[in-house]
Amino acid sequence: LMWFKSQTGAMEWTLIFDSIALLNSGAETKNKGYHNWTLPNANELETLLNYGESDISEWLKPFGFDLSISVNYWTSTSDNATTPASFAIRRDFERQTQSSWTKSMEHNVLPVRLIKPSEMLNY
Repeated sequence: LMWFKSQTGAMEWTLIFDSIALLNSGAETKNKGYHNWTLPNANELETLLNYGESDISEWLKPFGFDLSISVNYWTSTSDNATTPASFAIRRDFERQTQSSWTKSMEHNVLPVRLIKPSEMLNY
């Protein structure tokens, strides 16, 4: 996985996909030259956590991330235990928890892309 190193800003879940489509269109130069960014699912977003660290944002800084742990991040995963059309899973980095929130709430977005095998470095 290749992560966007900073959050895009808070928005409602339903607006995220337009924002990511704009990012992928190349209209914004911050797409790093890639056009296959997506909203991470709950499992992908969880790969950024380190439960042994009390401050995830500080732990991620050496890897190039500039994140705020005091905000929540949306995932593409809907909560099937409730009404899927109304709730989505969000990740709280500060408490290292995830929970469901209504899609009309505003949380941050951290786009991700799958790295192609040809992009991987051989050591």
